[in-house]
Amino acid sequence: MSIMEEKNTEKKMYTVQEAATYLGVSRIKISQLLRDKDLTAIPNKLDSREKLIAKDQLDELLRQYGKGVTESSPPKLDPQELEAVGV
Repeated sequence: MSIMEEKNTEKKMYTVQEAATYLGVSRIKISQLLRDKDLTAIPNKLDSREKLIAKDQLDELLRQYGKGVTESSPPKLDPQELEAVGV
């Protein structure tokens, strides 16, 4: 398989379970992120019971909060935000 073919087979959309595994969190956490609008999903056209989440969104969460996002991980605040609240 050429590099071009390999790149084209890279997964771009993840189910809730796949997204949870990718981020290292539970399905419940993914549901909370969807409910809180931290992630958005589209219905799977092949199975309307499933929601699909773009890999770009998951990668952005990893960039913001670091590898190993967990349910107990508090969001990382910008130093300017900390100053604004007097910390």
